[in-house]
Amino acid sequence: MLKRNSAIACAALAAALTVSGPASAAAGDGKIAIRAGRIITMAGPDVENGVIVIEGGRITAVGADVEVPWDVPVIDATELVAFPGFVEAHTNRGMDRPNENIDVAPFLSVRDSLDPVNMFFQDALRWGITTLNVQHGNDCVVGAQGMIVKPVGMTVEQMAVVPSAANAWRLVIAGGSTSRTQTGGAQERDFRPQSLLC
Repeated sequence: MLKRNSAIACAALAAALTVSGPASAAAGDGKIAIRAGRIITMAGPDVENGVIVIEGGRITAVGADVEVPWDVPVIDATELVAFPGFVEAHTNRGMDRPNENIDVAPFLSVRDSLDPVNMFFQDALRWGITTLNVQHGNDCVVGAQGMIVKPVGMTVEQMAVVPSAANAWRLVIAGGSTSRTQTGGAQERDFRPQSLLC
């Protein structure tokens, strides 16, 4: 269990350093390096005792023989495993109001209810999640415009990766509504999928 938690901690650390403002500020001009005991790259075999170099919020080099520039601070994580972060493909957590009181709301944006200090984002980092697709809750037939965010940053602008990233359409009856109000009086249909991203 300790090894698993250490691996997740290293992934979250790497993700936070890749996109965070404070880490860039601490590194001087946005450069930092991490020495890891093992690096899982997803692009080939694992790298033992490797280095990850990050410049300007982007990973610029990964490998065992990577030379660290002289002006780059190095984090020693040789007892940890670094690996790419997970992507949460659809969530409605991290908002102060995940649902609207109207059935159809495509003219709204998730950015208006995104709460950067919500504890869910800290939990996401602990779980190794580095990118999230935040969509409206299940009580809207046509939800607001979603966002793709990183779980770091103190403002919505700092978290944003894709500010307007589709919206969710529900094809089943939402709680507290009738099929007539949701379909505008159209005949009822037997829809099987729960939601659809458009």
